[in-house]
Amino acid sequence: GGHLIEGILHSSHKMADRTAQDQVDFTFNKLFRELRLQVDVGRKFHRLKRNETDTLFCELYSELGDQLDYAKGNQEFIFAHLSEYDFVSAYGVRVKGNGYRSLLGVFKCCAKSLLKCLQACSRERGTMLVTLREHYRNIKPFANTFKSLAIILHCAACVIKNDIVGNEAKGELFCGGELGKKLIRMVIMEDVDREYFYGQCLGFQYVSYSKDILKAIVIAMATYEDWYKADKKDPVKQILESLLKGGKYIRNPIGRGEKVAELTQFSDISFTKAFWSIFEQETIKRFLKFVSSSVDVCTTILVPSKDILIEGSNGLVQLKPPFSDEIGYSPIPVTLLSFKRRDGQQLNGAFSQRCVICPPSSGLIVHIHGGGFVSQSVKSHEMYLRHFARDLDVPIISIEYTHAPEGPFPRAFDECLFVYAWALNNLQLLGTTAEKIVFFGDSAGGNIVLSVALKAKQLGLRVPDGVVSVYPVTYTKTLITPSRMLSVMDPLLPVGIMFSCLHAYTSNLPNEEMSKKRSDLRHMLQVSKGKFRPVSEESQGFLQFRFKRKSKKSSEEETPEDNPKSQNKKSSSDSPKQPPARPPPPPNKNPATEDLNSIQSSHTLPKAEDNATEETVRTAPPRPPRPRAMSVPSKNPLHLLDADAFLEIDSSKEASESEKSKDEEDLKSATAILETIEVSEEVTKDTPAVLSPLKQDHILPPVKYYNSDIESLAAEVLASYEDSDVTDDPFVSPFNASSDMWRGLPPICLVAAELDPLLDDSVAMARKLRSLNHEVHLDVMRGLSHGFLNFSVNPDTSKAIETVLRHLKRLIL
Repeated sequence: GGHLIEGILHSSHKMADRTAQDQVDFTFNKLFRELRLQVDVGRKFHRLKRNETDTLFCELYSELGDQLDYAKGNQEFIFAHLSEYDFVSAYGVRVKGNGYRSLLGVFKCCAKSLLKCLQACSRERGTMLVTLREHYRNIKPFANTFKSLAIILHCAACVIKNDIVGNEAKGELFCGGELGKKLIRMVIMEDVDREYFYGQCLGFQYVSYSKDILKAIVIAMATYEDWYKADKKDPVKQILESLLKGGKYIRNPIGRGEKVAELTQFSDISFTKAFWSIFEQETIKRFLKFVSSSVDVCTTILVPSKDILIEGSNGLVQLKPPFSDEIGYSPIPVTLLSFKRRDGQQLNGAFSQRCVICPPSSGLIVHIHGGGFVSQSVKSHEMYLRHFARDLDVPIISIEYTHAPEGPFPRAFDECLFVYAWALNNLQLLGTTAEKIVFFGDSAGGNIVLSVALKAKQLGLRVPDGVVSVYPVTYTKTLITPSRMLSVMDPLLPVGIMFSCLHAYTSNLPNEEMSKKRSDLRHMLQVSKGKFRPVSEESQGFLQFRFKRKSKKSSEEETPEDNPKSQNKKSSSDSPKQPPARPPPPPNKNPATEDLNSIQSSHTLPKAEDNATEETVRTAPPRPPRPRAMSVPSKNPLHLLDADAFLEIDSSKEASESEKSKDEEDLKSATAILETIEVSEEVTKDTPAVLSPLKQDHILPPVKYYNSDIESLAAEVLASYEDSDVTDDPFVSPFNASSDMWRGLPPICLVAAELDPLLDDSVAMARKLRSLNHEVHLDVMRGLSHGFLNFSVNPDTSKAIETVLRHLKRLIL
């Protein structure tokens, strides 16, 4: 009977999954149709005029049309394999959460935002409410973001293709090998433009409250960088300059995006530690304590650096206190929180005489806080710990471990293991009988609680009765997963900060010379993209640059018709002013031509400039003579892609004009003919899907290559991202632990966030434990980012916090 019920539940979940997938597929198809309609209508409207703004709009719509085709094929390919990477529980319940689903969700949010801008432009086009310039400024950032996400989707499709064996995917989320190196290169070399994610499009993928909080964090990061580099000898001047400069990042989202993208590409670990430490200020601590739940006991205990003898399953176990050459021996601070004062608790006089002394509790929670192994403290996590101490009514001890890079692995790990052993010998001082003990950690702490549980079992110590790990990092290697691709746009865990924290913990930080090379590479890449220029020609230092100055009027891309004098400004003093030359008419592109051009390169993006300027418009090469128009004799336009067929149709005209017979000239002629063909909507509707350039095999990501100087420096920088051997240690990367190490451990509860770059760490860990028949639970919180426990004042996180609390209650009570 039990198997029958389980089978029925499994079948019902399968039917529900299939229905949900059909709905999502329908949503994507509808979204692509509406975007295609807006692009086609906008392109036709702006073809009627011949000014520079219309030219820019035509280029924008043409590129969007190409990107729609490019993204749709990748979306369909990824969507077909989504369920193969989900976690399925022992009861057949599918948890719909992995990096691929998150990428598609972010892509859909961007597409909806882009569609909203296009619809607004369509409604107000030709009216006096909003100018075309303002519409262009609103559409362009989301169009560039859409393009970047199309590249990311293509990379995700490459990972799936690399994972497929036969007709099924293996379900591996961590991508290594040559493809993994190519993806790391794309992220490090910023082949995806990141400034728009932190500028005009900041937080488009988040819900309202989370968006405001994360936006404030990004503004604070950009502002703090000015303060961090300012003259610290005069604190008043330092603060005033920081406040004055900080306002520009609120008014100028473009500058903010460029600043944050620069800061987080090759993040300096010292800056990361300093920025995250601002949340440890005494004023913030007092505010968090004021809005937190009241507890009777909140005191700090120092665990002495003395040997510990503890009873284990195989006899007495002796543990020596943690030691390192840089720090030596030092006592370990532990914070004890208890909603009620319990008998035996040491408070050092830090308690109210009104507290009623209660009997010892039957449970104990051992908490290890997060902070990327490099920052944060118990105080910054005290707000939700007080809430849990009140609702669970059991004592909580939170360990203040040593941060990296001053104390890399195994310092923090050894300290937490040492405190756990000390707690087992001093349960009376903590006010508990410890009939049940639960480990609880978040982020970096989520990694350490898993590792300490593994080590306790190995030493024969008492293993906990449960482990709750919230958005942990379970694999510390520098590898790309689908969810880690979100780090190119994440406000809390940008790509540079994420990797630098992992390298700090594993003693793999770059030396001063390599840090200089990374900075040089950053500047060289910016120069190659036209975002920096040399200070002076006399200066032979190739890496001395400064930002291009932008006029106040052009906060993003200034259209040529807004400032027609800018192009002749330089030559006005030497020659009399002349009226600007009439620009050539925009190319009359056709969907069939776009397909022909896109098939030329099967794995590269359409080559279009992100930012059209007045110079590029005016210096564009003249269009070739327009050939005679032709009619389409068939509803199936497959033959339109055959260049030879068109050359035969128009061979007499070609022979009379010139004797050219090269394939390149023939292809240009065929393309020019295709531009004049008017394909009706009925014909376009019947075009088979195979014409899309995205129906190719997804093998290689669209990697960009630069000149020899940049490539040689990039090779050195990328080599510095090679992982150290310590990342293979199962106590550093719990994902590497063998089945024997996991056998005999308690249930593992993993709670992850949908928009967290570390989502796949939890999903991969849960899938592995399930394959070992270990009891594991996985919850993926929708629409939330990394670190949601610290945003407990945010109404969007209430459900996620209750989920964590539910797991703790089930294990401890």
